[in-house]
Amino acid sequence: MPTLRARLIELLSDTLQIELSSDVIEVRRDDFDDWDSVNHLRLIMDVEEAFGISLDEEQAAMVSSLDALETLVRAALREAAREGGG
Repeated sequence: MPTLRARLIELLSDTLQIELSSDVIEVRRDDFDDWDSVNHLRLIMDVEEAFGISLDEEQAAMVSSLDALETLVRAALREAAREGGG
C-alpha cells in the first residue's frame, strides 16, 4: 500500500499530467503553470474521492504545496476517524 505522500504525488501527477517521482521532496504550486485554479479544484476533488474525506473549502483553496496538501489530508483523515469512532 502506498504511503499517503506517494498517493498524493500520484494524484498530483495525474491531475497535472506530469511525471513526478515518489521520492520528490517538495512540489509547490508556483512551480507549475498547469497547477491553475481549474486543476487545483480537480486535484482537491480527486483527493477527496480517493481518501473518502471532505476537505474544508477555505483551507483547500489555500493549499500551495504538496506539504500543505499532505497536512490538510492528514487532519481530515484524523477527523474522519474520530467521527467514525476509530
